[in-house]
Parts: sequence; C-alpha cells; structure tokens
Amino acid sequence: MTDLHIHTNNSDGSDSVSQILEKAQAVGLSLISITDHNKVSAYRELKDKKIRAGFSGEIISGTELSTTIYGETVEILGYGVNTDIISKFIKASYMPKSQYQKIMFDKTYNQYKKLGLKMSIKPENFNPETMYARPVIYKDIIKFPENEKFCKYHESFYKYDLFLRKEYNFPESPLFLNIDGLLPDPHEVISAVHNAGGLAFVAHMFIYSENVYKHIDRITDKYKPDGFECYYSKFTEQQTEYLENFCRKNKLYMSGGSDYHGKNRAGIELGTGKGKLNVNENEVLKWATEFI
Repeated sequence: MTDLHIHTNNSDGSDSVSQILEKAQAVGLSLISITDHNKVSAYRELKDKKIRAGFSGEIISGTELSTTIYGETVEILGYGVNTDIISKFIKASYMPKSQYQKIMFDKTYNQYKKLGLKMSIKPENFNPETMYARPVIYKDIIKFPENEKFCKYHESFYKYDLFLRKEYNFPESPLFLNIDGLLPDPHEVISAVHNAGGLAFVAHMFIYSENVYKHIDRITDKYKPDGFECYYSKFTEQQTEYLENFCRKNKLYMSGGSDYHGKNRAGIELGTGKGKLNVNENEVLKWATEFI
C-alpha cells in the first residue's frame, strides 16, 4: 500500500516523523513520502537511524510547494528531490510562516471589513506564530448568519472546504482574495523541483476552484508538470478516472496519497484517506522506482 502525501508537525500536521513512521508500519504501508508544506526538515530527522528504523518500507523524499495560478493558491508536489538543494530554494523563495500568515490575515480582514462583513476577531488577537489566517477568519465570520449573503454559493458558508474553493479562491466570488506575488510562480517551483533532481506533480486538482481545474490543458501546456495527483481522498471516482485518462493521453505520470494531517484534519487516515483511497501502485512505480 502506498501513500505519497503525508504531513508532519514540521508543517501543519499533528504527528511527529517518528509517529508517522510507526503508523505507516502499523497500517501496512510499503511506500511513503512525507510532503510537508514548503518544508523538507523531516528528512533531516530521517537521517537518525533510530527514527528511520520505525518503518521497514521505502521512503521517497518529497515536499509540497505553494504557488499561485489565476490568483489562487495551488500546490506542487515534488518527489525524489535532493533535500539540500530544494531547501535552499525554499529558504530563498518563501517568507517565514508567521510573516506570510500575518499578511494573509491583514489582507483578508481588511477586504472583508471593507465589504461589510460582521466580524468579532481583532487583529491584535491573531497570533501568526500559531494560527492560520484563513480558518481563523472563516470560523469568525460564520458566527454571524447575516454574512451568508456575501457568499456566491449558499452551501459554502457552512463548510470550510467549500468556502475555500467556491469563495476565497474563486475570482467570481465577492470573497475572493488575490494573492499573486506572495508566492513563487509555477515556472519557478517546477524548475526548482527539476533542478533538485525530482519530478513535479500538480496536487489535488479538483480541490481548487473551477477557475483552475477547467484550465487543466492550458496549465499543462504552459507549466509542463511531470504529472498529476490522480488518487486523492476527496476525489469522486469520476474525477479520478478523468485525471487518469488525462495523464495517459498526455503521457504524464500519476501519483496519489491521503493528505494526512493527523488530528489537524479529522476523518483522514494514513494510507486510506477518507476510507476509500486506492493508489494505483502500478502507475506510481512507473516513475517511483527511480527514487527508491
């Protein structure tokens, strides 16, 4: 069993590297990748033989790098990267988490206040060292039912994932926040993965707004990723099949994983995701054997 999308407490997961390896061993995984957001520090820990001994399977080095496409945050999974090389790119290209979250909070707060949303949170009470701007603001605005009228879609007011996809990241929504310029562009990110000896995959395509996934052909032609994450916890069978066919048609590689965050994302388990994750290992091994 394979899981190539895992987060530790080096980024926004709750489990340590040791805990991830112990759980991976317990559930019978044979191939994993730790893909922390804009981090590869887990791989320094994996140099400790005592920690590495907790898992008998194979580990492919990985990371999940943030970029923007059409003003929306999109993530690129880099596999098989030289972690020393990609670490230098990360340090040079991404601002510290606390600085980024402070900017994100201020931009969102000011824009939503200007629109007229009712909010109770005060900027001085936001701690960018320990908090993430988007979920904090979302939890605040849904306290007030009158804020629903600002959403483009009724249902997105009641579920964070939908709010991100259909409001915060969707240019046609009044609640859209354009963050172009805050992150390196896709050309830079994919080139950095290649320069570090790895392969670049567009992560969870159908988690973004339709403004992104409806342009999959244009994105592929313009940025030239090596593949797509086809197997993902929240995809429907139809979405998985669409991406598989798209990759085969365009001679692209396929990847997949749970996007496990431990306690920080309830209902998603290592290896099985939301319960039905089934990564096609034959497709993964077409490229992964190079890094095992």
